[in-house]
Amino acid sequence: MYQLLLTALGGAVALTGTFVGHRWQAAEARRIRFEDHAREDRYRHHAARTETYIRFVAAFTRAREAAFAKEQGHEDPEQLRLTFLALMDVSASIQIIGTPEASAAASPITSAVSAYTLSDGPYLQEDWREITSRFLEVARAELVPTAPMNR
Repeated sequence: MYQLLLTALGGAVALTGTFVGHRWQAAEARRIRFEDHAREDRYRHHAARTETYIRFVAAFTRAREAAFAKEQGHEDPEQLRLTFLALMDVSASIQIIGTPEASAAASPITSAVSAYTLSDGPYLQEDWREITSRFLEVARAELVPTAPMNR
């Protein structure tokens, strides 16, 4: 009888060990899956932000070129309007997927182009260059974490 009880106890311990081991493996697999999804999301968001920031700088560069042409007397109101709309479109994307720092750095650019385009504000090339540099610093620091920020 004593041997039968020991056999039953050994079987119970083995079943418990199997159950605990199975639960531990399932939890570990869940954790690894979660980490993989999180890494993929970070990569996807990083790629989307990189693309958006590049499009924003390109749109602002086109707006600066249109403003410079206007200042030189080669005004093309339609081109200025289209570049302004493109900049506003990309700016909205930055507000959605960009970091708060990037959104804050993009805001003066959008405001300067809006003021120039909508209310014939001044085209101050040095100011525009400065706000562009600030955005580039923020974007570079975000996208390439080892890049130094010159503040």
